[in-house]
Order: sequence, then C-alpha cells, then structure tokens
Amino acid sequence: MFTSGSELLQLKMKPELLPTTVELDTFLGDVPVQHREIESKESALFLSYFASKGGIRILEGGAETGFNHVEPTKYKPRLMHLKGRKNVRIIEVPLSASSLNEGDVFVLDAGLTLYQWTGKKANPTERTRAAQLCRQLDSERKGLPKVVNIDQNDKDGNEDFWTILGGRSEIAGDQGGDEDWEIKEDKLLYQLSDAGGRMEFNKVAEANRVTRDKLDTRDVFVLDIGMEIFVWIGKGASEGEKKESMVVGTKYLRDNKRPNYLPITRIHEGSENPVFEAAFATSGAGNIKRATPTASYSSAGASGGGCYLSYIDSSNGSLILTWSKEPIKGALSFFQPGKPVADHKYKSNGGREELTRGVDSTPKNGFQGWCNYLKLAREFAGTITVNTKDVQVCVHDDSNKIKRITPGETFQLHDYQMPAVGAWPTSKALFEGAVNTGRDHFINTAQAAGAALVLPKNK
Repeated sequence: MFTSGSELLQLKMKPELLPTTVELDTFLGDVPVQHREIESKESALFLSYFASKGGIRILEGGAETGFNHVEPTKYKPRLMHLKGRKNVRIIEVPLSASSLNEGDVFVLDAGLTLYQWTGKKANPTERTRAAQLCRQLDSERKGLPKVVNIDQNDKDGNEDFWTILGGRSEIAGDQGGDEDWEIKEDKLLYQLSDAGGRMEFNKVAEANRVTRDKLDTRDVFVLDIGMEIFVWIGKGASEGEKKESMVVGTKYLRDNKRPNYLPITRIHEGSENPVFEAAFATSGAGNIKRATPTASYSSAGASGGGCYLSYIDSSNGSLILTWSKEPIKGALSFFQPGKPVADHKYKSNGGREELTRGVDSTPKNGFQGWCNYLKLAREFAGTITVNTKDVQVCVHDDSNKIKRITPGETFQLHDYQMPAVGAWPTSKALFEGAVNTGRDHFINTAQAAGAALVLPKNK
C-alpha cells in the first residue's frame, strides 16, 4: 500500500514514478494486493489499520523543529448515498445536510462513529444495504466504531451528526427514480492487452454488461465502480502488462477526468476482495457460484442431538440453524454440544432459526454465516463436522498454525484460547501447502475470498 499526501497532489502526477511498486510486487512473487491512497480520501480498509491507535493522524510534511510545532489533523468524514430498489448503489456525496432527501438512506462515516440516516420514504432494500455497510465498516475496524441509527422523524437532537454536516437544513423530498438510478452507466470495464503485438487499452463493457466472464486470465483489466478503481491482473498476464498495470490505472483517472483522489487497488486473480466481487454479483446470471450449495453428505447426528446448518431456497437463499435430536438429511454441518442446551432450543419453532439470508445474491453473507455458526459451536463447546465439499473451513490457532477442515472430519474450537476461523469457496486455493501464517494475513486473505472471524477468548 502506498499513499500520497495532499501537498503532493498539487504537483503534476507522474505515472512513470509508479513502476517501483510494480517491481516490488514482482520481487515478492505477485502475491501482494496494492492500494493507492490519497490524504483525506482514505479507504475504509486503510483507516482500519489505525483504528486500534485511535485513528489516523496526518502531519504536515517535513521534519518537526523547535520553531514550528506540527499539529495532527482530524480525519475528514464522508457522506455516502444509498439508492436503488433492487441493486442499491453507493455514491459519495457532498458533506452537507442539503445532500439528504426523504426517499433514500445515507451513511455518514465519521471514523469511529458511523451514522445511518434513514429518510421516511426510503425503501426496505436501501435500509438493509445501509445496515450491511455499517456492519462491514465496523468489522473492518475491528468492532471499534459506534453505530448510530437516525430516522428522519426522530425527535432526538443527534447534534453531533448535524454539526459534522455543517448544521441542519431543510430535507429535500423523495427524488424517486430508484429504477433509473440502478441502470445508470457508471460501471466500466477496460482491457489492457499486448496480444496483438502492441499494448492496447480498450473498453470492454459498461453498466449491466460488466460481467465476470469478460475477465481474461491472460490480460489486465481496469474496473471503474464509481467510488474505487480496480486494476485486475490475470495469472497469465505478460510481464509488460503487469508493468503497465498501475500506470494505466493512474492514466485512466487523468484521461477520463475522474477525481485524482479515487482509491486504486491493484489486485491479482485469485486474491479478489468482496468489494471487487460485489461489482459482478448482480450483473449477470451465473457469474458468482452459490456460496452454500446443497451438502454432498448427510449428517448422521449423534445421540442427544445437536445443531445442524442447512441451506434453503427462500429469501434468495438462506442458512438455517436447526436444533434437533434426530439427524437432518442434507445438512451442511453439525455440531454436538459439550455443554447443556436449554430444552426450548429444541422446541421453539421446531428448533429452527434463520442465521442469514440473501446468500445467492451476496455470497459473502453465506460465508459470514458459516463463521457465525462456528462461533456458536465454540460457545457450546461443540464437536463439529463439516458435510460439504463446496465450502472450505479453516482454523487459525493461537500459535499461528493453519488447520484446513476436510469433509467428514470432526474438530473442536473450545480448546483454543482465541482462534480465528475462515470460510470461502473451495475453488479459491488459499494457503495451499502453508503450515503457518500471521493472524492479520489470515484474516485479510480469508475476508477477500469469503469471510473470517476472530472468536472471543475462552472464559
């Protein structure tokens, strides 16, 4: 990751200075994911690295002296507008109360405080997506942010919210047009290729035609999703294409008059993060493999019963927990509790409760559901069996060792002091041959492919 201060941006940016990072990437075996960050426009991921230290502190350039005291500057909040009836889009808007309207939802990201402001006519999909965004930002910042929910009709003052927006203002009416908003052509895909003997950069698709099957493992692609630029490098890309990859991203901003502060992420095939994947999630059928397909095995269960994890088709794909004393055919996983379970768990609603939904349209929901299921199993000192070949479950223990769980294998989590768990599609060959890795690397890699969770310490 490399950053540019605001004073540097006053100079004419020189793309030819960027290959140094590409050369470093090559030296490290094309493993790193590169991020370009700009002062005051930092991404949530970048800011999360400083959350445990009280947030990022930006100082003026140059050495501090006894004559000039260098004062830290504050993180500048950003206001995000969520709009859409089916495919909700998130766009950063001016940091002002005049940006709000009664028909949509807005998230004010103030670093360690996240405000979700909901207009009185906002639709349920926008409300749900805003809550997901807040959870994602909270997760990226290790649970440190405080989330404040504000409805337009709330009588509570929430003066901090209005102060950040520069004071109260009359709220605009419902702007409507959610359907039109969804089909605006602001998502663009370009291809960089030297297959014809010379380097060419051409637009491949835009708007809803941006589908994952247009990515070619032999080339480099630039994906513009509005609030971030991705440079995707296929496994078979030539050395020349790799060298030009970050340069072409910066040139793209300049030539298309895009804001020069937009984050640019250089990412390799096989190391895609959830934001990149989400750009394709609703742009064409079959682009994302269902995260939680039907189990290949049937859980045998155990005497005394336990908790089963199952997939059902309703609500765009849901993961269901069922406490049962009888085996459940086709369950994805089962754990037998090592602690007493209250009888109502088995009786209330037939022992069934929804863990998560929407796993077909948003695969990450399914993988996060797996992690939450494993957390529950640990709370009950459960002995766990995974019964599907399509989801890879992995445990990262207290000594930085990696344990990959194979179908039919039983394992326990309560013996570890504070383990981390991850879940991702088996098509993503993560940590192949690896025995040890650092906790941060495990979490970041697992989250990019699926989901990860650090489980609480044993009591």
